[in-house]
Amino acid sequence: MADRMRGVTAPGMAAVLLLVTGCGSAAIPSSAQAESPSRITVSQYLRLQASAEEETESALMLGAYVAGLYAGIVQVNQAHSSRRLFCSPRGFDPELRDLLNFIDESLVEYRDGRRDADAMLVQEVLLDALIERFPCVRVLPHDT
Repeated sequence: MADRMRGVTAPGMAAVLLLVTGCGSAAIPSSAQAESPSRITVSQYLRLQASAEEETESALMLGAYVAGLYAGIVQVNQAHSSRRLFCSPRGFDPELRDLLNFIDESLVEYRDGRRDADAMLVQEVLLDALIERFPCVRVLPHDT
């Protein structure tokens, strides 16, 4: 699936997300119609990811969803500039495959059954991955 999405950046896919979610179920591939585009659990994501290997529509939906999640998370993070959740490097503009890799690396415990894939949303997995990769260095008053 990453090969299908190579070179696509997250901001460009945000527009695709709006198109996919705005067009109703007809825009969603049949294999993913049971999935809600606004709240996808890890188990739903894993099923969509498996179908994305074979279906271009599923790959596009998955990519658009992850790009939209990232764009929303970045907006919320920037809106709270004094207490950011993560601090990515200046000029950081991940490609979609980077975001998909961040999520995939965080799904090991769900794939092997150590964590409940039905109880966690993909948006939480992505946010946790960003917080872990790009922690903010907090300067305490007595450190200055």
